[in-house]
Amino acid sequence: MGTTTLGVLLIIAGGLLLADRWGYVDFRALASTWWPLLIVVSGLALMRDRSTRWLGALTALFGLLWQLNRLGLLPGGWAKAFWPAVLILLGVYLVLRGAAPGREAYEAGTTFTGATLFGSRSHVVRSAGFRRAQVTTLFGDTALDLRETRLDPDGAYLDLVAVFGDIDVVVPADWQVVVRTASILGEVHDRRAPKPPGPGPVLTIGGAAVFGDVEIRS
Repeated sequence: MGTTTLGVLLIIAGGLLLADRWGYVDFRALASTWWPLLIVVSGLALMRDRSTRWLGALTALFGLLWQLNRLGLLPGGWAKAFWPAVLILLGVYLVLRGAAPGREAYEAGTTFTGATLFGSRSHVVRSAGFRRAQVTTLFGDTALDLRETRLDPDGAYLDLVAVFGDIDVVVPADWQVVVRTASILGEVHDRRAPKPPGPGPVLTIGGAAVFGDVEIRS
């Protein structure tokens, strides 16, 4: 889920809140009924990344079933078994993820996308002309190591979205970096030593930290 998707969701939420203030809709009723659609959207966003395509499909299916349950459209037997099944599947998933080591991916291309859900993942970038990446973390931790890469002469852009999760970015000490990441009830920390502007390509870091943290260091 990149900043575009997040921005659209915030616009929709803000529009509904405004309509609620003006008496056109009942925001609480709408949110309590339709909030599982956020899980569906998160799943569809995860499906954009090949490494999390199956996880995204399962997440979207889970959100869809939850939405049908909220609307009372599941058959009686399925509706009664829904919550016990959710707890069992969530418990099995967390046990398996806890037993498995954090995943490490090596990125050699000029662009890549990555997503982490309920887990940890590390991206080591080894590109000769890195240009762009989109990294999303939902209830997880992601490490992004750029110390073994070179930027494209025209610069590069990182789109980082941390929702109830953390993203840690490590860059070479001599890089020119511009941090434009927004914080929405989250925190963005730039731990690098101050460096005056100079020649060479610039890495721009954007995105948002929503109830999460983004840290940049050298």
